[in-house]
Amino acid sequence: MSSPMDRRQFLRYSALGTAMLGGGAAFLAACGSSSTTEGAATTAKAAGTTAAGATATTAASAAKDLGKGSIQFNWIKNVQFAGFYLADKNGFYKQEGLSGVDLMSGGPTVQDLPVVVSGKALLGVSVTEVVAGAIKEGGDIKVVGALFQKNPFGIMSLSKNPIKTPQDMIGKKIGVQAVNDGLWDALLKINKIDPSKVTKIVADFDPKPLVNGEADGWFSFITNEPNVLRAEGVSVETLALADFGFSLYQQLLTTSGKALKDNRDAVKGLLRASLKGWELNGKDTTVAAKLAVDEYGKDLGLNVKACEAENADQMKIVLTDTTKAKGIGYMDPAELDKTIATLADLGLTVKKDAFTNELLDEIYKNGPSLL
Repeated sequence: MSSPMDRRQFLRYSALGTAMLGGGAAFLAACGSSSTTEGAATTAKAAGTTAAGATATTAASAAKDLGKGSIQFNWIKNVQFAGFYLADKNGFYKQEGLSGVDLMSGGPTVQDLPVVVSGKALLGVSVTEVVAGAIKEGGDIKVVGALFQKNPFGIMSLSKNPIKTPQDMIGKKIGVQAVNDGLWDALLKINKIDPSKVTKIVADFDPKPLVNGEADGWFSFITNEPNVLRAEGVSVETLALADFGFSLYQQLLTTSGKALKDNRDAVKGLLRASLKGWELNGKDTTVAAKLAVDEYGKDLGLNVKACEAENADQMKIVLTDTTKAKGIGYMDPAELDKTIATLADLGLTVKKDAFTNELLDEIYKNGPSLL
């Protein structure tokens, strides 16, 4: 049952929040492996367009010499990073004046934000709670976009015993990972549920106890573990936290304040190319799923059926009314207020100016489509 996709530790660094900004060699030693992929063996044509038609390279971008860019992921190279794979394979980074790109793997031993703050990566993908904790401790971090417009966390249950509302958890056993305790406590608080009325089972990321009846519900990404189980023939339902008062942007695109000031063109080029990849991913989610299985995550033993389902589901929270009107990654001020309020419920105070749409405003000045 267990697979690399089952063990996402989306809050795995929260316990390290106050230690995250110590700096120096320890952070660099925590960096994951990097991967550079050249060429366009899988073209944008596979997603219903062509690489040339998808992005008309301007004379200005062609004249740039921004060097090699790097992006630090916050987790292993599964389909969670689909848009970046498409941007790489279709040459979008080179079209922005970069000589290439390192897509740097994350994982349980990698702290993504220190890699970004140190300048080893100009762009990163991170967790909202971790970003807020690091900023609270003085981290030089700027959020320049949010891929997941809705909180991807939820409670998974078997279809034969579904949990459809938070109140349905009362009297039941719910598997909760230790790193997600803060989110769990906030969920109960927001929905006015007495913790004594729900049995919390200390769990890891393998949902086997749910399948064998030891638990009635399981804390997970609604895009991930449920699709892993469905691919194995297990029928499950999901309760999305976003539907019950738990607003939280996720998959934040981060850079450092220093990079935004001193290396703005390269940061912007990385961001623009990546957003093109995510837009292309929305046209055919099967292409990047296959790339994740066969190339970028080829050593992870990923299931293509589960990856296809996850990629389709995550695009539902990447493409919203807001991003269709403003562009992928755009952070609506009202929704950002909700994210900041939810962070406050988690005991994390962060100012709104830590989030900026300034690069997105420039990137999308001609409209929300980059293809």
